[in-house]
Amino acid sequence: MRISLRSAKGFTLIEVLIASVILFMAIALVSMAYKSGIRAEMAAEKHVFRAVALGFIEAAIKEELRASPSNTSGEGRWSRFEYSWKVVDVKEKWSKAGLDYESNTQVQFGRKVFLQYISVEINEVEYEFTHLTWV
Repeated sequence: MRISLRSAKGFTLIEVLIASVILFMAIALVSMAYKSGIRAEMAAEKHVFRAVALGFIEAAIKEELRASPSNTSGEGRWSRFEYSWKVVDVKEKWSKAGLDYESNTQVQFGRKVFLQYISVEINEVEYEFTHLTWV
């Protein structure tokens, strides 16, 4: 029984090599995409944690300013974040005359209102927020 080359079935060595190269390239691309996704997720998690920490740090700074309004700078630590802050600019204005809701009385002159622009540096990254106070 003789088999001719034309009737032989199966893959040639070249076809197998080309299929293997395509398979390994696909595996490499999927692996790189997975790695990139993991890195992006880690970076996003880090930013979200820092944003949550910034909220607590902002509250701590506001409390410090409430307790001691003459402070213009300070520093502290929250969890693993070290921060420093300073008042960059202060705008002041008298509020309008009218009903004072705290004392439930009519006032001729309003209160003096201060809008403070505060710069916060957390682990060498700078943020800014505003804080409104009155006397």
